[in-house]
Amino acid sequence: MELITADLLIPGDGQPVRQAAVVIENGLIRYAGPARNAPDTTGATRTSAPVVMPGLWDCHTHLFGAPDLDPARVLTVSPELRAARCLL
Repeated sequence: MELITADLLIPGDGQPVRQAAVVIENGLIRYAGPARNAPDTTGATRTSAPVVMPGLWDCHTHLFGAPDLDPARVLTVSPELRAARCLL
């Protein structure tokens, strides 16, 4: 079990919560809300952060399909080949 305490919790919906806690158990968020209402976390690994946004994950990416990170090389590869490389 892991306990993350934070000065501010920004939920996916609803108002931000000050003095918050997030409890993670078996890889899942068990609780996210005011720290005073958190379940018993005796023995939990403890971490703190200024701000938490539980459940948010970064899925941002750029799929160029180029053989390297040189943006100029994108123009030297056909759109069909770039598209195929993006599927790999």
